[in-house]
Amino acid sequence: MSQIINIEDPEQIQQTYPEFIFQEIQLNKDEYIVKASRKHWIVFRSAFLVGFFIPFVTIFMAMFISTPFLHMPKLIADKLSIGFMYASPIFFFFGVFMFLWELFLWYRTFYLVTSQRLIKVEQQTLFSSKTHQMYLDKVQDAICKISGFEALLYGYGDISIQGSSETAQIEFKKVGYPKKMQKIIASVAGKVVRTNQD
Repeated sequence: MSQIINIEDPEQIQQTYPEFIFQEIQLNKDEYIVKASRKHWIVFRSAFLVGFFIPFVTIFMAMFISTPFLHMPKLIADKLSIGFMYASPIFFFFGVFMFLWELFLWYRTFYLVTSQRLIKVEQQTLFSSKTHQMYLDKVQDAICKISGFEALLYGYGDISIQGSSETAQIEFKKVGYPKKMQKIIASVAGKVVRTNQD
């Protein structure tokens, strides 16, 4: 999955992203997409752990408990083993549901840097989404925050864009290649790059 897409031809965005994006966003005259990004694939990690890793562990525990190595009473061992075996498909189907839900949110949440604005469209629930935008001439600062070893290892972070008023702020959360995105935002807005790493 490509997290950041270079858009040089203003019409190329029509082929890159589905039509629903342009139902959410109307580009102004002479406005074009400079950069488009979605969240990093790390958002799917919890669903993967619940749907695949935990079922693997429960199956392993069911097999391990039933071995004579533990010297556990047979009745207790059988009940525990059956319990773990029943738990495995429950975790699997719950993990699949989590993955599909995260995929839906990921698919319909995106960040755009245009020649005139910063735009964030965030899907919050099944039927609810929120759109934030800030014109480039209102941008005061763009701060990239990479928190922790995991974010550094997998290459994702948050970008906070501060507007001309104290309450005006847009945050691009868990975006891939955050420093690259920050430099693009700073470049089109004519600002100095700042990076925070915890």
